[in-house]
Amino acid sequence: MNRIVLLFLISNTFYFKVFGCECSTETLEKEINETAVIFIGKAITVSTEDGYENRTTFEVLETLKGEFKNEMTVVSESYSSSCGYSFDIDSLYIVFGRFNNLGEYEIRTNLCTRTGRISRSTDLIRKLKKLGNEINSINLIDTHILYNEIWKDEKFIWTDEYSELLLSNSEELDLIDSSLTYCEPDSTCLQNKTDSLKWINRKNKIIVGFEVNQFGETSNFFVFPNRNTNKHCQEIAIQFVKTLKPWKPATIKGIKVRSNGYYEVDFSKCKSR
Repeated sequence: MNRIVLLFLISNTFYFKVFGCECSTETLEKEINETAVIFIGKAITVSTEDGYENRTTFEVLETLKGEFKNEMTVVSESYSSSCGYSFDIDSLYIVFGRFNNLGEYEIRTNLCTRTGRISRSTDLIRKLKKLGNEINSINLIDTHILYNEIWKDEKFIWTDEYSELLLSNSEELDLIDSSLTYCEPDSTCLQNKTDSLKWINRKNKIIVGFEVNQFGETSNFFVFPNRNTNKHCQEIAIQFVKTLKPWKPATIKGIKVRSNGYYEVDFSKCKSR
């Protein structure tokens, strides 16, 4: 079924293609397993070696996985096209670091990890802290305990199966014809932005985001993007998406979890204008 526009639309997501960097999706559990060091720190110095790699030294404020040190140096490629992550001095980050392929004690990170600014990572940090002392042995935690007890009611960006609207195409078209009022949204706000965003604002279409809980119930509706778009059309789009049901919840290892869902409201499908 068409309709779900996944999370690579959001600027704060982790796995997508950006300026030549291609990443694969991983659940949080898998990334924790494959990460040697996870810490919260402030970037204090940045140096560039041969123009290809940046070495950033952090004042470590808290270690969530791995051995605690007062300072840690993290290596990343200099260019985003090579998946390099650039840090700003005096800014706070959560860093997911892995040892290099040579097995040497050199911590590396890139755009394909969940490394990010603290301001954008509060939900992620909360999930990690819920693991407590078990974070270093997360691979030993029973799946049902992890998602039904430790991470109960948490929302997950990346899942094994995404939420899905359980309507046939004909049922969906009937609902559009009977419930969606035609509107003409202004869809030009990102025409001159990067190629990766141009397609978001196609004529007569508005993308509505929301949460889908473990029971397939939807809430917290919003419009993406939310600027330079006809406000009246936004309201119509949101009200229409609220009528869509039932939804199949997202799952991780067969466990139903909370996640984000997206639906593209296409006003051009309305029969009556």
